[in-house]
Amino acid sequence: MGFGTGFVTGLASSFDKMLQLDMQRNFDKMSRAEDYALRMREARKGRLTKDEGEIKDALKEIAAISGSNARAEAIADSVGGTKDGILRIRDTLRENQETLGKGFISKVYDFTEVDKYAADNPIETADMIRKFGPKYVEDTQVSYQPTGFQKIFGKKGKTEQELVGDLVEIPERYREETDQLFADRPDLGEANFGMMVKAMKFEAEMEKKYGSPTAALTDLTQKMNMTDDPAEKGNLKGQIDSMFKLYTQLEKAQADATGSEVKSAFSKPSIDSVFKNTEDRYTKPYYEVDLETGLSAALEGTQAQRMRSKKDAYIEIRNRFTTEDSNGNPLIDPQVNSMLIDRNKQVDKEAAQYKNVELSKFQNNDATAKFAEAASKQEAMQNIKDNKYPAGTVISFKENNVTKMIIWTGTGVL
Repeated sequence: MGFGTGFVTGLASSFDKMLQLDMQRNFDKMSRAEDYALRMREARKGRLTKDEGEIKDALKEIAAISGSNARAEAIADSVGGTKDGILRIRDTLRENQETLGKGFISKVYDFTEVDKYAADNPIETADMIRKFGPKYVEDTQVSYQPTGFQKIFGKKGKTEQELVGDLVEIPERYREETDQLFADRPDLGEANFGMMVKAMKFEAEMEKKYGSPTAALTDLTQKMNMTDDPAEKGNLKGQIDSMFKLYTQLEKAQADATGSEVKSAFSKPSIDSVFKNTEDRYTKPYYEVDLETGLSAALEGTQAQRMRSKKDAYIEIRNRFTTEDSNGNPLIDPQVNSMLIDRNKQVDKEAAQYKNVELSKFQNNDATAKFAEAASKQEAMQNIKDNKYPAGTVISFKENNVTKMIIWTGTGVL
C-alpha cells in the first residue's frame, strides 16, 4: 500500500470515528432532552388534571349554593372565569351562606334573566368545565438542538411535542377554544359583598329580635318616647339612626347587585312617626297644653317660628339618616328623602301664603300686619342684625329690580 493510499484510508477511518462520536453525543443529548421534556410534560398534564378537579368541585359547590348550573356559570364568568376568581367567589359564597343562611344569595344577585336564558339553554357541569377548565398552550420552543456534524448536515431541532408528544398525550379538551361558549347569556353584575354582608348581618340580628325593620323602628320609637332618662333617650335615638343607615346600605347594595332601584325597608307610617316626633320636639316651645283636656294648641303669633322649626327638624332628619354608599357618595333612605322633599314643599307653600296674607294686610293698612319694607337685601339683613324686626315680620326689598319677600322668624329667614 502506498503512502497516499494509507493516508486516505487512515483519514477516512478517523472521520468515521468522529462521525460516530458526534452521533453518539447527539443521541445522548437528545435522550437527556427527551427525559427532561417527558418530566415537564407529565408535570404539566398533572397540573391540568389537578386544576380541572379543583375548578370542577368549586363550580359544583357554587351551583349548589346559587341553585343551578346556569347561575354558577354566570357567577364564575362575572369574576373573570379564572381559577383564582372561581375559588375566591366559592369561598366568599360559602362563608356568607354559613353566616347569613341560604336566603342570602337572592339578595346578592338577580338571576331573573339568567334563569330565563337557562330555560332554553340548559347548562351541564361538563359545559362549565369546558369553558372554565384549564387550558394547555403548546410550547413551540425547540427542546433539542443538534450540534456538530448533524447541525452542519442540516438536521433540525425538535420541540417538546415532537420529542415526547406520543408518549404523554394532552387531552383535546385542554386545547379547545371556549371563550364564546354561552356568549349570548345575559351578564350578571358583580356584587359588593363587603357592605352587603355587614348590612345583612345587622338585618338578620334585627329581624331575629323584632321580626321586621318596621317592627324594630316602631318598638324603638315607642321606647324612646316613653323614657324620661335623657341618656336612655339618646341611646335609643342612636339605635334608630344606625338601623336606618345600615338598612339603607343593605337596600343599596342589593339594588346595585340586581340592577334595580333602591327601595325603603320601612313602612310609611313608621317613618311618619319619626317625622312627627322630630317636628314635635322642635315646635314644642310654640305650643301650650290645656291642663283640663290635655290638648295642645299653637301659641298665637308663632306661625313663622313653627315654620322655621319644622325646617330645622327636616335638616336634623336628613343629617341623622344620611350615610354613604360603597363609593363614599351620600346615601339616604328613598322614602325618607321623598318625605323630606314633600314636607319642605309644604312649609314653602305655607310660607308663601303667610307672605301674601301679611302683604295684603299691609296694603289694606291693617294695623296687625307684620310687614316692613327695605331698600335692599343688605339693608334688610342689617336691620335684622340690629333687632329692628319682631319675629314673624315679612320684609320686602328689591333685588335686580325684582321685588322679593323674606320672613324673619326670630332664628332665621324663610
